[in-house]
Amino acid sequence: MSWVSAAAFYHQLGVIIKAGLPINQALEHAGSTAAGWHREHSPRWSQGCSSGRTLAEQLRESGERTLPQALILAGEKSGRLPEMCEDISAFYNHCIDLRRLVIGRLIYPFVLVHAAMMIPAVPAVFLGNQPAISILYGPGIFWAVIAALLIFAALSVKSGLLGRIALMFPLRGLSLPLIT
Repeated sequence: MSWVSAAAFYHQLGVIIKAGLPINQALEHAGSTAAGWHREHSPRWSQGCSSGRTLAEQLRESGERTLPQALILAGEKSGRLPEMCEDISAFYNHCIDLRRLVIGRLIYPFVLVHAAMMIPAVPAVFLGNQPAISILYGPGIFWAVIAALLIFAALSVKSGLLGRIALMFPLRGLSLPLIT
């Protein structure tokens, strides 16, 4: 499920409900503005709301994340559904901004490490002692290690192994402030 799609869907849903449309019509319109998973499920949710089911229980059955389910349930019970939809949209927009920030801040150190791995081979190449391709050996090893770590992380996310490693003693000092 795309965070961009989820943010757009919940934002539109909140605006349309606040405008006074019934929830079943709001779901149809919000689904048409979103993409992917929310667009696919919104007609079914609209039909379910027309037949008297709550949106929160339909989201649970469809496999929506826990936070949106809980906020939609709270919004339905309190009568503040538009505000809760805006909160969900703000959460997804925050996740998108945080991802951009992390990626943006990691690019420069990776470029520096890449260049630092190339520099030791440059004098030998210019003196003719090594072939030009040897400049790429250091970065090649570096990126192979990074790729192996990413593959390990992707495979261990579902099992929870990565989370347990992040909470081990030496890494806990770094991971807990980031989680908080």
